Amino acid sequence: MNVAGHSRIRGWHGGAGAWWGPAAVVAVSVLLAFRCSGAPDVVRRRGRFLRTEVVRTEEHPFFRCGLASVPGSVPVLRFRRQQRVVIHEVSIYEVVEEEVTGTEERNRNAMVSRVVPDEEMRGEPVVREVDRDVGPLAGESFLLRGQVVTTDGNGLYADVNQDLLRPFDDLALHTWETTVRHAELGEATLALTRYLTRRWTAEPPDARILAGQSDLLLALGCVYEPRSPAGNSGLRVEVTCPRVVTAGGSIVVRATATNGGKDTVSCLTGRLFSRHPWLAGITLYFGNVQAGERRVFERRVVVPEDVRPGSVYAALGFWDILGPVMEARRPLYLMVEAQAAEGQ
Repeated sequence: MNVAGHSRIRGWHGGAGAWWGPAAVVAVSVLLAFRCSGAPDVVRRRGRFLRTEVVRTEEHPFFRCGLASVPGSVPVLRFRRQQRVVIHEVSIYEVVEEEVTGTEERNRNAMVSRVVPDEEMRGEPVVREVDRDVGPLAGESFLLRGQVVTTDGNGLYADVNQDLLRPFDDLALHTWETTVRHAELGEATLALTRYLTRRWTAEPPDARILAGQSDLLLALGCVYEPRSPAGNSGLRVEVTCPRVVTAGGSIVVRATATNGGKDTVSCLTGRLFSRHPWLAGITLYFGNVQAGERRVFERRVVVPEDVRPGSVYAALGFWDILGPVMEARRPLYLMVEAQAAEGQ
């Protein structure tokens, strides 16, 4: 039996027992002839959409920070905890079989389709992300421009030192961004803008726009949309600041603009001029001052520790949409005292 079995294998290759080879060739030929002679072709394809199945989900906490709309002179940042949900899902479809029933001689494109019961077909996997607002980050510490800042119970941080205003004292700068970091939630980009003229293509900003905008002046309630007619004949300005300052300390320059005229004072802006670099180039923003309206803006000025004691002079100039307002210019006179020694 072993010899016989061996002979059949050899016979397939043309050795002893070659009688088995022709039979196999005939069988294969019959199958091919049957296949080519009109055996129906059945194709399985995706049918009607049934449902979506979630394969898995991933959750990644992070945070967002942006400007809060608080009128005044102090920028306020809002910090919110976020949850990013990454959803991996796939679409499920029914299975349809299509069978060609036509022949070469008659209606060759005829086809019959039927739904295969109890079978389903999966589509390509899809990944989508959904960001969810969890709530304010209250009492949390962040690293902002090299300084640690802490939010209040509502997730707000008031920039009382006006550090966010200082980059925009460069009047050529309109956009600015920095990175804010949290020990556990990673980092986020804070992008701010400052435009001294802004035109709205639609209606003025509502509460929804104010909640998500990034313009410092808009957040502070300073409207810099040019108005016409405009005039400044009724503008009155008052400026106050400490007469005596200490090296290493800080002072607040406060300017009050009152419009006693009939027309709007449009896009009113003030700026300090001095030969002392620490007192020069500081900008105060008022925006549009309506007839009969009074607007106030303050800027905190840091006095260097190495400043020389003595008299310091400066001037606060103003301009609006019509140009410089020479009548509103106000001089400033300060006396700088030396920093007190420790223990005194």
